[in-house]
Amino acid sequence: MTSVAVLEQVSIVTPLAVRLRDEATLGFVADGLLAVAYPRGNPELAVSGVINRAGMIVFRNLPGLRQVEAGSGDTDFWAAQAPRFDFVLEVRDAARRFLPWSLEIKLPQRYLLGIGIGSPPASPPQAQTGAETAFLPLYSAPSRPLPEGMGVLRAELWDADADQPAAFRAGGVGGFL
Repeated sequence: MTSVAVLEQVSIVTPLAVRLRDEATLGFVADGLLAVAYPRGNPELAVSGVINRAGMIVFRNLPGLRQVEAGSGDTDFWAAQAPRFDFVLEVRDAARRFLPWSLEIKLPQRYLLGIGIGSPPASPPQAQTGAETAFLPLYSAPSRPLPEGMGVLRAELWDADADQPAAFRAGGVGGFL
């Protein structure tokens, strides 16, 4: 039997990973999506996410998080790493199947990023969460081809008090970038 001496151990921690779910089909989607993260107020420092083999979008080399990425990633490491860095996550679909959106988040995030959705849903979402099964929602764009076996209902929303079409609020989940 051969013995191995470990001379050096390198650990790389991913401070942000997301899984995106199509809310029409409830399936997870990564293909054709463009996701970037950047420090709040500094979009010129945007870093693109990469799709891993599990279909999640992961981020490395985020500005200001090098020390986190070089951490051990064990339980003690994460106990000392409260999310404290303000970032913005933006997601767009190159095929225009889904509405683009942006979300203010805090990093690092130990688990997959999720959001807490209350009843009724708030805009922006109430809280950032993280879990091994967490996901972020994708909502169909009007230009999306209709998925097989589904129907579509379109409506125009009217603000009766202002006597005009209801305004769409930018930002938050579902907001235009």
